[in-house]
Amino acid sequence: MKPILLLLAIASIVTAALNTTQAYHLKTELKLVGYGKSQYNNLWISSYHTGAGLSDVVFSTVEGPSSRIGYLGPTNLTANGQQFYNALFDFGNDFPWGLSMAENTNFYAAWQPVRVNAGVSGTQPSVSGFFINETGLQWTTSLSAPGTFNDEFGGWIVCDWWHGYPQLFFRIKY
Repeated sequence: MKPILLLLAIASIVTAALNTTQAYHLKTELKLVGYGKSQYNNLWISSYHTGAGLSDVVFSTVEGPSSRIGYLGPTNLTANGQQFYNALFDFGNDFPWGLSMAENTNFYAAWQPVRVNAGVSGTQPSVSGFFINETGLQWTTSLSAPGTFNDEFGGWIVCDWWHGYPQLFFRIKY
């Protein structure tokens, strides 16, 4: 396994059908381009069905129907003047699909999977705390001080793991 640290970049701005906020397409962008890692660059978000209304986040080389329109759904969570959101996607249904950080899936692992599930939103820590900065989509476990020592989010990892496709994980910072 070759885990790849990456940035999730905002590729293009479009109009979301389910929301009036500014929307985006999410794709991978390598922080460090190294030997044998280029296959993880410029991949578009998709989903791998794992159950009724449940999916793991995977990536595809194809931009189009499989690359979903993302937008930030308000959560009413604000700390130190910064707004935090749900990371939602339009999969062509009447309801949004939301990113869910699957904390504690593999105990003692330094990374955990990211899911995209039907109707997921709210203020629970695993589905809120998303924001976009100059490097792309971010998440925080510490709303009052994102990116500090108290924040357990250590970045994004994409690797071939369970499904035969590049899959999204988040790194736990200890």
